[in-house]
Amino acid sequence: MCFRKAAGVVPLLQGLTKVQIVSHSRFAAKTDFDTSHLGRISYRPRRAGCPPSEPLPRSSPTGVRYLPEGTMPKFPDHARRAEAVCGSPLEVMAPRIAKLRNEGRLFPFQLGDSYLLPPEPARRIDLDLDQETLHRYCPVSGLEEYRGAVAQWVGPQLGIELTEKNIAASVGCTGALQAIATSLFDPGDEILVITPTWPVILGILKTQNLVPVEVPIGNNAWPDDDVDIFRRRLISLCTDRTAGIYFSDPNNPGGFVMPKSYIEAIGELITEKNLWLMIDGVYKDLILGDPSWSSPLLWQNEATRKRVLLDGAFSKSHAMAGHRAGFLVCPDELKRVLTRVLTHQPYHASTSAQAMGIKALEAGPEAIEVVRRSYMDGSREAVEALHARFHNPDAGAFLFLDLREHVDDERGLMELLFACLDVGVALAPGSIFGNDFGCFARLCYTRTPPEVVRDGIVLLNKVLNS
Repeated sequence: MCFRKAAGVVPLLQGLTKVQIVSHSRFAAKTDFDTSHLGRISYRPRRAGCPPSEPLPRSSPTGVRYLPEGTMPKFPDHARRAEAVCGSPLEVMAPRIAKLRNEGRLFPFQLGDSYLLPPEPARRIDLDLDQETLHRYCPVSGLEEYRGAVAQWVGPQLGIELTEKNIAASVGCTGALQAIATSLFDPGDEILVITPTWPVILGILKTQNLVPVEVPIGNNAWPDDDVDIFRRRLISLCTDRTAGIYFSDPNNPGGFVMPKSYIEAIGELITEKNLWLMIDGVYKDLILGDPSWSSPLLWQNEATRKRVLLDGAFSKSHAMAGHRAGFLVCPDELKRVLTRVLTHQPYHASTSAQAMGIKALEAGPEAIEVVRRSYMDGSREAVEALHARFHNPDAGAFLFLDLREHVDDERGLMELLFACLDVGVALAPGSIFGNDFGCFARLCYTRTPPEVVRDGIVLLNKVLNS
């Protein structure tokens, strides 16, 4: 019986003690309904042969959905999958942050963004508001010129030839990953998420009724020297419900570029276990030092090429975060399915944002280099000034601060972050980037000019030293 039909037959189940329902799409995935008490009806996908799960409270940190009293949510209840998306600790800090911003006293290190303007051609784009096509729908997968320009930009980076047929426009990386999650996975599938991670991916997966399984990259939010430790950890968390892997490379918030040996280990696993792989490459153009970007090896390998999807955007490389101009790179075979899904999500990315993206790429690699150098300047100021434990970043916009010398748990961290707000410094709490990072905090060094970064860190050091 399909679960979508199960809620309607709940009244018929009274007097029974247990009903087992098999997923319509994966017969190995079974669901147990405990009907002994209708107020505690729950469902949880499980592997065949495993003992039935006990009913849990309606609000669960695992992201599993539970039916409330009755058979379905009605006013004033909301969707259970919305409950699976945990509220961010940043929500608690938001009123203080807003007050500091209004008073002009905020050092906004909590959010990844840039103080730079987009490249000149993108800012001077001639948007003739009397032009009819600007106000009409465009193809769901995006303007052909936009997709062709992205293909010419990304193809050489991946070491393969891409055409507009391999590209779909999206509403930022978020829209790309939502489309991928909807297209490739069934409810209950497990996705291995390498942590620390961009926190939005966890919510994207949960709202699609998928189960994110966190895989720490190492003991200190940084890759271990011995890749075998990571390989064993990855394999140990892979089950018969695992359908895919996600990671960001370069990493947000960790600032590392995934080592070649790690890329090879992931490639071996997705081939052996027949998994999809999602790579968030939004910081691929912003490597600050020596490490090379090794993820393209997966596109150059015949065994892994058709399993890998890349999302990207103009948000970081061209300082266009507010325009939500994104894209995804996919195998030819998936384009039709992804376009069908995009039709029922955003329909298509903003036409004006795509036009800006085209013009931004016409500015050439020099425009990206301006942004990269601003990241290098901010990184240098932060690394030299900060009195805390962290790894020097290989790429991206962040330092991921290890504050275990200062706090014992997440509660202690939040007290420390509010003390930082007392002097105007806002940081992002580490728990949103993974369960193992409750004593970490993320600092963005690109939201303000380098001299402002230094001024803010002077105040942060006073809090840490006290």
